[in-house]
Amino acid sequence: MLCIRRVDRSYRPRYELVTKKLNWQSAAEYCRDRNSQLVAIANKEEQDALRLYMAERLAQGEQNT
Repeated sequence: MLCIRRVDRSYRPRYELVTKKLNWQSAAEYCRDRNSQLVAIANKEEQDALRLYMAERLAQGEQNT
């Protein structure tokens, strides 16, 4: 699941990838407890953008190991 938070005045999103297995209600509550929202993908463009974001983050993590 992904939580999203708007953290600055530019409204650039920050995502938190959470690997816990939760149902929808528990996932939404988890995100709310961290002042964020559960990501809801509305269309294919958003899905593609999130897929790219996650791939870039994973690649960065591999470089830092």
